[in-house]
Amino acid sequence: KIIMDKIYSSLIRKPQNKILAVGKNYLDHSIEMGQAVPPSKPIIFSKHFSCVVPPAEEGKTNLELFTNNCIHHEIELGFMIGQTVKFYKADDNWRSLIGGYFLLLDLTDRDMQADAKKAGQPWTLSKCQDNFMPVSELIPEESVLDPHNLDLELTINGEVRQKGNTKDLIFNIPCLIEFISKHMTLYPGDLVITGTPSGVGPIVTSDEICAKLKQGDGEVLTQLDLVTNISSQPE
Repeated sequence: KIIMDKIYSSLIRKPQNKILAVGKNYLDHSIEMGQAVPPSKPIIFSKHFSCVVPPAEEGKTNLELFTNNCIHHEIELGFMIGQTVKFYKADDNWRSLIGGYFLLLDLTDRDMQADAKKAGQPWTLSKCQDNFMPVSELIPEESVLDPHNLDLELTINGEVRQKGNTKDLIFNIPCLIEFISKHMTLYPGDLVITGTPSGVGPIVTSDEICAKLKQGDGEVLTQLDLVTNISSQPE
């Protein structure tokens, strides 16, 4: 009981970090999802830290999933907040708020998401299953020349499935920070993932996935190498 009290007390008495995601933040992806008109304001939803898969220390990361549904890949740029932010107004000093960048896959249970949308229900479970967010190591903020001119590329078994550039974000990073911080305080260590370009599609077991984040003339800032291991959920 004492241990449980300590755990609960630590949870409610200090801010806990969060992962905030942005939906339909590239027009081409919005169109492929059936919405030709871009959103007028950011579509914000949550991922959970229990979704996160850290990169392997060496070799390819084993991406273990338990599902009977269709799972889609979504390559994205993410950034980490470096200081407390509330009621921020976008300006030219926004990069001082950033603690670093990272590459990730935002995996989505498309069957579950479609059912939830059709019923007008939240689709948290379609985004927050175990291991639904493999991530790269953190890229130092100063290593990125221009966060709004980075190439995203995802291949599966050597075939290019997604390719985009962060210059096409509908809502760029300072706009996202301004919008989010109107409604909730951002704390150091909070993660924001900025959305995916078009080309999302299914993954199956034994797929070899390679995701790259590049800048300039092709400099690879970071790379994710994954092998999927998908098993059916127990009845």
